[in-house]
Amino acid sequence: MPGIPGFNEAQRSKAETRETIKKVPYIMEYLGQIPSDLVCDDFQEMIDEIKKFYPEYYGRFTAYSCSETIEETVERAFGPMLCKLTADRESTIDGMTDCLNSEFAKVKGDIICINDIHTASYFSIEAAMETRSDKENVVPVVFCFDNHADVYEQGQNDNHVVNEGNVFIALTGNGIISGAVFMGSERPDQAVNHANKVMQEACEPQSDETFFLGIRAESLRDVQEVGNPVNRDKLRSKIRDIIAFLKDEGVTNVVLSVDIDVLGARKQRYTGFHYNPMELFIRLSKLRLPDKPANQLSLEEVEGLYARLFLGTDDIDGLKEKDGLDEEEVIAKLVEESFANPISQSVEDDNHDPKSMNLADVGIGIDTVVAECKKAGIRVGIDMVGGGRYVGDIAGLEGVDYKGYTARAAKALADRIAKSTSDIPH
Repeated sequence: MPGIPGFNEAQRSKAETRETIKKVPYIMEYLGQIPSDLVCDDFQEMIDEIKKFYPEYYGRFTAYSCSETIEETVERAFGPMLCKLTADRESTIDGMTDCLNSEFAKVKGDIICINDIHTASYFSIEAAMETRSDKENVVPVVFCFDNHADVYEQGQNDNHVVNEGNVFIALTGNGIISGAVFMGSERPDQAVNHANKVMQEACEPQSDETFFLGIRAESLRDVQEVGNPVNRDKLRSKIRDIIAFLKDEGVTNVVLSVDIDVLGARKQRYTGFHYNPMELFIRLSKLRLPDKPANQLSLEEVEGLYARLFLGTDDIDGLKEKDGLDEEEVIAKLVEESFANPISQSVEDDNHDPKSMNLADVGIGIDTVVAECKKAGIRVGIDMVGGGRYVGDIAGLEGVDYKGYTARAAKALADRIAKSTSDIPH
């Protein structure tokens, strides 16, 4: 099994979290004592968002601070792993697949990769395509269960940089796959529509082809409000229609990809991935409080406290020296990066409380995709020169895994994929 470059960093993060998460109850009490007339609306929104999760998460802090990292729990859950890749959050494409090609070419069985971030899907799919046994007649599409449609344009052509947000538009733009289908996101339309437009305009001559499909999660429910259960007959029907469409479009192969953040984190207590409510408390736990009682703070001090929570730092001078920027440039950079602030994201669009699909829904979705592909004559996976087959991946595993729940969910999904595809001959 390949090494895990992110392991030491994850261990440090775990140790830091163990210390800081214990501060949350005190910080919550302190924020509640600030005079309300000094708290701006944006700050109050952030506090209210945290309060929404606090009662049920309060009882999880102790066990969370003692839990293992997802790397450790995945190792234990999977045992001898089929394949595991680790990529930096922004990774150079050149060279990343070279080390995989020789390994993939030797494999006799099925490959299901377990990835820390969705970026790694690029390298495993590229390696599978470079070592495929049929060099002429493979037109693959990725069927992705994900809380997000990862076809954001940013960075696609910036020195061959691929990241978790643009991985599937990068794969398509570079001719490695012919497109992707996304299921599990509440609002995939804007990203998918824009990505289709980008790809269509890049074609010579300009095309009206559909490269990406986004299935709104609400279309799978009888009651459309977020959090209501999936109607599994609708789920099967949607997938049936999609596979029929792919068949008509000439697609020959479907690769499966599951971003673990498609699962409802709050109810099932998953924490071993990005976009879950525990991230709000991790952010809060690192907030440095003033050295005076909350009811004695000035307006300026309260504004500084809000800035620290929003921007993630108050060490402007240190960042000026480190980055060689002036104060205005540092603040602009922090504001831009603050959009990754989980509390702000949660206020804006409930992004850190996914409720679209549960483990059984995704499992039924996997079974249905495989069954409908068989009926349509579409190959599941990519056959490789050594006789093995790349089936797909499970992505997004990172952070501390509360009681190992996330790793067990990932193992269940991998088992489901393996079982569904086990009777497909090589």
